[in-house]
Amino acid sequence: MTTQIDEIYLKSEEIQNLQLTMSDMLTRLETETRNNGKEDNYTQMVVQLNPQTDGKEWKMFIYFELDNDTFTYSYQDENDWDSDFYRSNTREFMLAKVLEEAKSVGGVQWIALDF
Repeated sequence: MTTQIDEIYLKSEEIQNLQLTMSDMLTRLETETRNNGKEDNYTQMVVQLNPQTDGKEWKMFIYFELDNDTFTYSYQDENDWDSDFYRSNTREFMLAKVLEEAKSVGGVQWIALDF
């Protein structure tokens, strides 16, 4: 059996309204996670944040949890160091968190949704 991975990839210059784009992407993440189910689920959103003032770059990884209808997120730096998972977040919190992180570094480089 072959698994097909689809992806939506948006560069910063393609994003006119980050809040609307993130809201749409979170909805799509939830929808695709529900469509894919729990077995072999590889549905995730990745947000590449702009570099911090010290040059360090971070990605946010976001997942939708079917068991409790919440979002989980984590961070990864340019050296592939992963943070802990922050679980059981509402959609509203997740949207606000991504916007807060983007604002703190002046935006995002790209957003990808793999499903």
